[in-house]
Amino acid sequence: MSALTVNDLKDIHDWLKDELHVPEDHIKEWADAPKKLYREPSPQDFVYWLLDCDEKAKDALTKNGPARFPLGDRLYLYYAGHGYNATTAQQSMIMPVSTRKTWIGVPMIPFRESVRLRGYFKEIVVVFDACRDVLGYAKDLSWPDQPDSASSSNDVRVFSAFASKSGKKAKEQQFGDGRWCGVLTQAFLAGAKAYAADDEGVVYADALKKFVFAAVKDRLGVDHDPEVEDDSDPNDPSSWPLFYAPRKLPRIVFKPVKTLQGKAALRRIATGEIVQIDLSAGTQALEVPYGYYGLTLPGLPEQKIIAAWEDKIVEA
Repeated sequence: MSALTVNDLKDIHDWLKDELHVPEDHIKEWADAPKKLYREPSPQDFVYWLLDCDEKAKDALTKNGPARFPLGDRLYLYYAGHGYNATTAQQSMIMPVSTRKTWIGVPMIPFRESVRLRGYFKEIVVVFDACRDVLGYAKDLSWPDQPDSASSSNDVRVFSAFASKSGKKAKEQQFGDGRWCGVLTQAFLAGAKAYAADDEGVVYADALKKFVFAAVKDRLGVDHDPEVEDDSDPNDPSSWPLFYAPRKLPRIVFKPVKTLQGKAALRRIATGEIVQIDLSAGTQALEVPYGYYGLTLPGLPEQKIIAAWEDKIVEA
C-alpha cells in the first residue's frame, strides 16, 4: 500500500469512527504491512472473514431468535490500491502477494455478492478506489465462496462506487491540506459529509451518486467517469437515505483579471435558473447547489463549469 492509499484509508477510518460513530472494534483493516515481502493479506483472508460472519450470524440467531439481518444494518467495504480488469471487465483488487509471475487477487463483485446473498446486513456500501486496466494475460479469478441465497438477500440495498470504468485508471490529486489522495475517495467523503445533503440534512443514495459523478469530472475533466450504481429508484430518490449531515453548498468564485463592466449570466443546467453577476463588483462568491452550470461572459459563448468541491474559481 502506497502513502497515497494510506491517506485515503485513514480518512475513511476517521470518518467511520468520528462522524458515523462506528465502534473502533467494528472496523477491520487489512493494511499492506506484511511481516514478509509478498505475504498477507491474501484472498483467503476474505474467505475466513466470511466464515467468521457465518459463525457470528449463527450465534446471533441462537441468542436473539429469528432476524432478517442478524449482523446489523450496514456494512462498509472499502478498498484503495492496485486493481485491474480481467477480459470480462470484472473489477478485481490485487493482493500484495502478487508478483509479475504470481497473480493473486480478489474479484470485487463476487466478493460483494457473497455478502449480499447471505442476507446478514440490510445495506452494503462499496467504495473501490483502484485502476481497472484491462490486462490480456489476466484471467477471471475463481471465487471459492458460493453461499446459498438467503430469503432476505433480494431486499439488501447495495451502493457501489468504482473509481473508473473498464480500461481506465484511478487518479490521485493533491488536496487542500497538501496530501495526495484518491479523487474517488475524497469525492465520496465530500458528498457524504455535506455537499450531497438536501435542505433537511439527508444524503440520499441517488444524490450521492450524482455528486460523485460531478465531483470526479470537476477534478479530472469530463472524460473521466466513475462507475456508481445503487438500487434506489431514480424516480423516488427518497427511498434510501444513506447519511445525515448538515448541508454545505459549494461556491463559484468569480475573480476578474481586469476591471470589467457588464454582467455575466450563470445558468443552472438542471433547472434553467439564471443568476446575473455584476462583474464590476470585483471578486465575489456565489453559493450554489452542486451540479453543472453554463457561464456566459460579455461577448463570449457560454462555457460549461461544474460546482462540487468547496470553491470553483472562475477567472473572468
